[in-house]
Amino acid sequence: MSDVISGLEGDLRSNGINVEAIEITDTLVSVVYLTAFPGKSVNHQEMGRALQTFIDAIEIDEWDPARVEATVLRHADDVQGTWYVNAEWFNQYQNYNIDGTEFSTCVINTLDATEPEPAVDLLASDDSQTTTDTPAKSNDEESKWHRLTQHITISPMSLQRRFHLDMYSRQSRWHLWAMTLLVVVHFIDPTARMIQR
Repeated sequence: MSDVISGLEGDLRSNGINVEAIEITDTLVSVVYLTAFPGKSVNHQEMGRALQTFIDAIEIDEWDPARVEATVLRHADDVQGTWYVNAEWFNQYQNYNIDGTEFSTCVINTLDATEPEPAVDLLASDDSQTTTDTPAKSNDEESKWHRLTQHITISPMSLQRRFHLDMYSRQSRWHLWAMTLLVVVHFIDPTARMIQR
């Protein structure tokens, strides 16, 4: 008898998601996982790894998009939070109707939490996680920041067209997200320093 765990559960586990229970039907995946981050709220990077597992399964035709409902546990009897993804959001993301940030925002908005969650791109690498929590700025500083950033229109789709990347290739997708991150970090960091002066 083999103890090998395969399919979506095996993929989730190989991405660091400690699956306690999973139920898969044609229209719903219900997953309960034990978090490695038992803080006050659900860890966004862990959510991102779970989401990426489902996206990867769709890309290689291992799984057809369905609604995903996740329950996050701190330990056996302590629910940290819940979140879900509608099947349509997976389809929109796969068809490039929404980008990673929009997809992530849809999912974050489903978090069952007492406090509003900051907008974060769950599909970005762990190093690129940023929140909307910034120190309060005066109106003058705010307008200066807005003027400096209003023309940033870097998106994965624009980079795809610019560099002629094949978006059906997993490697091209990773290159695209890495380039997006580099461009944004390269532009935002000097801009932030300029505002502080």
